Amino acid sequence: AAAAAAAGNGAKQVVSIARLQDFDGSWKASAELAKLLQVHQDQLKCPAELADRVEQHLWVTTVVVMFFTKHLATWEEEWALLVKKAKKLVQAAVPVDVLAILTQEATKVV
Repeated sequence: AAAAAAAGNGAKQVVSIARLQDFDGSWKASAELAKLLQVHQDQLKCPAELADRVEQHLWVTTVVVMFFTKHLATWEEEWALLVKKAKKLVQAAVPVDVLAILTQEATKVV
């Protein structure tokens, strides 16, 4: 029963996070998103070392993508298209050398 409850929570989490995704595939920082990702809202602020090279919403989007892959892998079928759209947006906007740092830093948050 506990596994079934946990499974239901993961699916709900995917849906709740998905509802916050903008049409362009990005996510923006909010108290609701921070709660869903189980992080402090300050952690959704782009780190100083990336702030001049990465727009805020791209940082948050990368954090969400890392959260999905790290914590909700079981539900990949449900979030795969959301993440594909998000990654496409980030990859188009962020230089390749910065992308590696962005991903690495975002992984530390979640």
